[in-house]
Amino acid sequence: MNIQHEKSSLTIKDGVLVKCNKTTTSVFIPDGVTSIGRYAFELCTSLTNVIIPASVTSIRDYAFELCTSLTNATIGSSVTSIGRYAFAGCTSLTSVTIPNSVTSIGNWAFYNCYNLTNVIIPASVTNFEVSAFPLTTKIIRESISKKSNTLDGKTIEIEGIKYKLTEIN
Repeated sequence: MNIQHEKSSLTIKDGVLVKCNKTTTSVFIPDGVTSIGRYAFELCTSLTNVIIPASVTSIRDYAFELCTSLTNATIGSSVTSIGRYAFAGCTSLTSVTIPNSVTSIGNWAFYNCYNLTNVIIPASVTNFEVSAFPLTTKIIRESISKKSNTLDGKTIEIEGIKYKLTEIN
């Protein structure tokens, strides 16, 4: 089933948002969308704000790549994975909320998001790829219980510098 969402010029195919009008400035993705498809918002350089509803479970690779005006991304409470390069090149991004439902953040997911200065990684994230965030981002890791402490002590490499992940209390 294909739907053209009239208010924001979204193209939705079988629950996957696959395309957005490149001139859209702000978008509220409708309930019923289960995934943000690859390249769905790529080069939407006018997009400044996006609200992803609880019905969405995945943000696929390159979904918001090079949305250079995007300043805020509110990620819904059911998203479990953020794909590779999902927000790469969103140079104006200053705020992103990663919900506790997220278990995986792909490689280079926030690459070149140099205005994203702080991000809290929930304890639910068990797959945290190298270089997911730019070197300028202060990454705050929520505490992980002893039973699910899969990242504590592991090393990630960001732009050639190795970091050891530790539990923060």
